[in-house]
Amino acid sequence: MMTVHLYFVFFVVELFYTERSHVRNLKLLDKLFHLPMSKADFCSKELVELVFPAIQAIIEVHVQLNNEMKAIMKELDPKEDPLVNVKDVANILLRRVGTDYSYKMTKE
Repeated sequence: MMTVHLYFVFFVVELFYTERSHVRNLKLLDKLFHLPMSKADFCSKELVELVFPAIQAIIEVHVQLNNEMKAIMKELDPKEDPLVNVKDVANILLRRVGTDYSYKMTKE
């Protein structure tokens, strides 16, 4: 049981670190490429929007997801049943499917 428990804890922690890295990369993409291209004279606004469709909405959704994951991470108890932690994470992810979060990214 201990190996299964550690596996689930590892899974949850890895998911959190991956999402945190993803948010950081999205923000860098925006800062280093999207914003400079938006202000540059050599690109049209249409081209920038084609290359970076709805980047602000995507960043916003992932920042919110990351914040919810951080809240769960603070409450993560290695002695607790690991399935409880996995269910908490799964609920965060499932709330985004077919809701305003997914619609927001496709709308813009």
